Amino acid sequence: MTDERSAQPKDPFARNAMDREEVVDVLNDLLVMTRAGRSGFFACAEAVQATRSLKEILLSRSQGFRHAESQLVAMIRTYGVEPTKRGTSSSGLSRGWEPLGRTPGLLSDASILQACERGEDAAVVRYRYALGEQLPVEVRDLVQQQFAGVQRNHAKIRGLRAAAEGALLYAQANTP
Repeated sequence: MTDERSAQPKDPFARNAMDREEVVDVLNDLLVMTRAGRSGFFACAEAVQATRSLKEILLSRSQGFRHAESQLVAMIRTYGVEPTKRGTSSSGLSRGWEPLGRTPGLLSDASILQACERGEDAAVVRYRYALGEQLPVEVRDLVQQQFAGVQRNHAKIRGLRAAAEGALLYAQANTP
């Protein structure tokens, strides 16, 4: 006779506190946030008027969100579910990117980077929340990998924003 208590479950969810639906909900939440980030960074890049290098950085960040989005879509599909369609429009303008929709072309690099930083702040919060859940190993690995990228980019955007604000203050102080 086999002791049923010692038998290892074949379903990975049998060992986890989260069921399939909960895992997919967490992944879909991250997916919506990555779509917002992609469209938000794209809108920020479009709003940059003079600084070509900043435009390239923001477009690169938008592409980074696109890559994260494709990874999340693939992971969701491994659970036999189609990913949510939420966040597929220009929803990036609703998650920390609001100023861009109101005054395109009138924003300084510093204010554009402030919007980017708010978007990155939102990403950090969402990834921390996801990592607080009891995710299956393969999902946790993906989320941790993406979170490390979000943290690196958040620090870069914060530094760029601080430099842009410093340059703006310097220019204002030296204008007669």
